[in-house]
Amino acid sequence: MVDVGGYRLHIDCRGEGSPTVVMDAGLGGLSLEWLPVQQPLSRQGRVCSYDRAGNGWSDPGPQPRTAAVIVEELHTLLINAAVPGPYVLVGHSYGGYTAQLFAERYPELTAGIVLIDSSHPAQVARFLAPPLSMNTAPGKDVEGIVLTGGVPMPPAHLPDELRLPSMMLMSQHKALVTAAQEFLYFRDSGDEVRNSGRLPPVPLVVITRGIAERGAMDPRTPLIESLWLQLQDELAAMSTRAVHLIATHSGHHIHLDQPALVAGAIGMVRDLARGQSAFSLGLALAAAEISPPLLTGATWRSNTLQIIPDGYSLTDLRRLLAARRARSANAGPWLGAPDYSRAAAVQRVSFGGMY
Repeated sequence: MVDVGGYRLHIDCRGEGSPTVVMDAGLGGLSLEWLPVQQPLSRQGRVCSYDRAGNGWSDPGPQPRTAAVIVEELHTLLINAAVPGPYVLVGHSYGGYTAQLFAERYPELTAGIVLIDSSHPAQVARFLAPPLSMNTAPGKDVEGIVLTGGVPMPPAHLPDELRLPSMMLMSQHKALVTAAQEFLYFRDSGDEVRNSGRLPPVPLVVITRGIAERGAMDPRTPLIESLWLQLQDELAAMSTRAVHLIATHSGHHIHLDQPALVAGAIGMVRDLARGQSAFSLGLALAAAEISPPLLTGATWRSNTLQIIPDGYSLTDLRRLLAARRARSANAGPWLGAPDYSRAAAVQRVSFGGMY
């Protein structure tokens, strides 16, 4: 627990090595839900998860609970906890607002960004517009109260050993009030992100759910998911150095449905921030004779980072690496040029009739 100005926030840091990965959960979420991602990532660098004020083990914070307040709390927390930058900022859902706004306000401290089915700063207005005409967040001009919907349940696929402590933490009065307050000011948070400026030119990975959140029987599902995908495309377009992945086996909580995919994406951004080129990263993957973790359970929708060098498939990289080994060992001539058929670097996703 770290004091941030008269109240304390909980932060859990593991591993050593820069840049530090900082992860923020969605609305009502906890630091605990990052453990399946944090544990493998911490073997190769420092990884921190934390609870926003009022969530988890953290004390309640001052009102209003907007993204701007949360970002300043996070900045103070990292300083007071002696966690130096730069940071790879990771945000799920509402936590994506924190990642975006922190990067916009502190570009000198930002080494990379990973957005996991992240909120979009204009999503409330876009869902409110026809043809959906869905009101997805309360407004200042609406009188009444925000209800939390009873005792919250931990997300699906949270490890069994974490479910009971998560339920206890999420059921606390302070957590229920905080979730309601963050939701009440959701529109304000989106405005703060939208009006804060541009993201710095750092590597960005956007990971979007591949499984619809609403059932197929809901006639609005195709429109909802189509708009959500468009919003995620726009998030990926905020950087000229970006990858957009579709997590084919995940709903909204991708970091719990496919933690290896998320850990792979974060690790890749961290490696790029450390100065490892995309080409050498591809050769390293080939040397290990494994598929890139990003390709396991995901479809590449767009790629301007060129994680696999443009024009190469993973097979090409393995062939090139084998050829280099052969030449360095005087074992024979060049084994063959790579196939430039542009077979595998980027695959456009097709959602068929659902999207």
